[in-house]
Amino acid sequence: MKIENSNDFEIAEAYWIFPKGDIYPVKMTHIRFILDNPDMFNTTKIDLLEIYKKYNEKIGWEGKAREEIMTKIID
Repeated sequence: MKIENSNDFEIAEAYWIFPKGDIYPVKMTHIRFILDNPDMFNTTKIDLLEIYKKYNEKIGWEGKAREEIMTKIID
């Protein structure tokens, strides 16, 4: 199944797997899941929006802001 979005990529089955074993399916993208559930990742919407603003990118874009957010989340 192909879905058109800001980066035009194919969506595949994906999950967030937390260190304690909790598993959450990702319905759109990993970054969208973080943006929709910031408290699960010990962050806030304001913090995430500031990172997107720093790179002058659209919210949810799969670019430099996403890279920074994902790196912080995974560390």
